Amino acid sequence: MVLRAVLATLPPNHPDIETIPSVIAILDELVRVVGLSADMAKGRVEIWNYSKNLIFSPPTVVVRDLDLLDATRLLLHEGRLLCQTAGDSSCSEVLVLVLDNFIIVTEPRGEEDGTTKFYVRARPIPIELVILEGLSQEGQLRSLTPATNPGRRRSYDRRSSQSEMLYPFTVRRLGEMGSALRFFTASTELRSVWGQKLQEAISTRHFARESQKAFEVRSLCEDTFSAPLFEDTPASDLAGDVPCLGKVTCSVAFSTSNGQHMVAVGTADGLWMGLHNETRVAGQTMPSEKPLKLKDDVQFFSVGRLNDRPTIVYLTQKGAESAIKALEPVGRKTNNRLSNERRMSSNTLSRTLSLFGDSRLEWFKTIREYVLWSNPFDVAFLDTKIAIISSKGFEILGLTDLKRVVLPNWKDHQLASLPRHEAARPRAVSRVNSNEYLLCFNHFGAYVDHQGALSRTHAIIEWEGTAERIAFQHPWIVVFSKHFVEVRSIDKGRLVQIIPGEDIRCVWDGTSTAVPRPSTPGSSGPINSTLHNSNARIHGVMSVADNGDGQGKEWRQRVFELLPAPQRMSGRDEESVAPSSGPLAVHQHAHQLNGSSGGKP
Repeated sequence: MVLRAVLATLPPNHPDIETIPSVIAILDELVRVVGLSADMAKGRVEIWNYSKNLIFSPPTVVVRDLDLLDATRLLLHEGRLLCQTAGDSSCSEVLVLVLDNFIIVTEPRGEEDGTTKFYVRARPIPIELVILEGLSQEGQLRSLTPATNPGRRRSYDRRSSQSEMLYPFTVRRLGEMGSALRFFTASTELRSVWGQKLQEAISTRHFARESQKAFEVRSLCEDTFSAPLFEDTPASDLAGDVPCLGKVTCSVAFSTSNGQHMVAVGTADGLWMGLHNETRVAGQTMPSEKPLKLKDDVQFFSVGRLNDRPTIVYLTQKGAESAIKALEPVGRKTNNRLSNERRMSSNTLSRTLSLFGDSRLEWFKTIREYVLWSNPFDVAFLDTKIAIISSKGFEILGLTDLKRVVLPNWKDHQLASLPRHEAARPRAVSRVNSNEYLLCFNHFGAYVDHQGALSRTHAIIEWEGTAERIAFQHPWIVVFSKHFVEVRSIDKGRLVQIIPGEDIRCVWDGTSTAVPRPSTPGSSGPINSTLHNSNARIHGVMSVADNGDGQGKEWRQRVFELLPAPQRMSGRDEESVAPSSGPLAVHQHAHQLNGSSGGKP
């Protein structure tokens, strides 16, 4: 104020006329930043107070991703609303907390000691999964019962004689149609405020995540594969510019002997191939009318590294008896001057044919055969051992000594107490360190020791979706659900990225790019995963309506790859990475969206 007053009194030719405005601008910016920092500190104290009084039900469920004690956590908005859950006609008053990472719906309850506890009413919703609906709905006349605790709570009941006009809006979790929360406000103005705050939270989260994401998403094929939405759709009703090539089932990236980077995509109609840097696959290589048939009743095969050597493991089944066979490539004896390594890299298809009954080629030797009395559906490579995955769990087998152990130990009381453990379906396994495994099921992951018992205080990771397939790329777990991909850290299970989509499937987990991760000083041993490098790839596919409005008669399949993001190439845990958009920058972004220069957004 003083400088502005001085500036107003200066004569036109005074030398400070140009200097004082610059000083004023610097001071204004300093005041603004100090004000934002004060708001952040105040909000942080409020979050810490809430963290001490939040009550989860059941008590064993810990949502580690909330990170309420993290110094970067922001409270963007809070307030009381009436809430109606799906399938319930009654409403009750709740306190809604909008953090920079989650929405938490709580029911405040006064305790006998005079404190207020906040009972978490539903599983907190990640901001990335929030869908806002109904912000322009007409008001509804609702009957309200008087508040039993004046100033704290009130509820809606059909039998009440008191009525009030309320204005609804809905918060839905992506991918779970039944988990919608319907809120009511007392006016359209209040509803608009909540809609604005939630939109700001979504935008702020996107801004913060851009510099912290683990993977970039790159399209491999966008205009090649399509299929009718319904099997009985006549061909004449389709768009016609994209042939219907069937459902994409698998893909792989590889290099030819002359150094070209290629992508092969398998569909119900055959195998298609094209250059890696083009978004349209060139042409069909192998039609499905003449499929290759596996010999010896082979049920599946998997490629990886065992004892730092490339290995193929496949399952044969005859009657009730199954057998796991492990092979390693050796190459045929020949007088030409090509090295075995070059011959094997340039004759990949020929070598693979030996698995399909072509006995003329002797590219592999059997290193172990093991008889099973279960029906496994997958195999994972764990450095010196393999994990045989079946409906019973994970059988860890050493191919040298044939020692085995089945994980997890379902007698562990913490595992047995999980609400959905009886419906658990094994998906994947990885070694975290020399003393721990991470067992991944369709609804959760569990850190266990060599005996299958939980190895940590908070050893359970609950996925945000239902895992259809899981891939590992150190230091990340990549969980594919139908409506999104969630990326978590292997070491701690924390959520670091969500990639939304529709009908998402993993078609290649990147195992053929796997190389052993070296031990580092102070680590507890090597783990089975890929180095976090630019050559690693994971492929997925998602569906996109052909005409872009979701009403078309056919859908296109977008094949994409996940590439390690440049800022995460070091492979460090997410906590050790200093994002370019720190908490102050995020807070500033929220204020810019809010159009204010101070106060809580």
